[in-house]
Amino acid sequence: MRYDLLLLAILDEVSLRCPAIDTSKVLLTGFSGGGQFVHRFTYLHPERLLAVNVGAPGSVTYLDDNRPWADGY
Repeated sequence: MRYDLLLLAILDEVSLRCPAIDTSKVLLTGFSGGGQFVHRFTYLHPERLLAVNVGAPGSVTYLDDNRPWADGY
């Protein structure tokens, strides 16, 4: 499951249902496993972010396209 693509789909749906809400760039925060997700999302979709906040990710998430999501990219 590519949760980054799922989040983008959710943002697209919000944009369609509530046109007054600008979802082109968002603030994203995550703690622990959520922090690792924020790292990956930032690497893959920096153009969609205004700012990020990562708390206690456990380890830094490095991109490795030789490994599948979520371990690699």
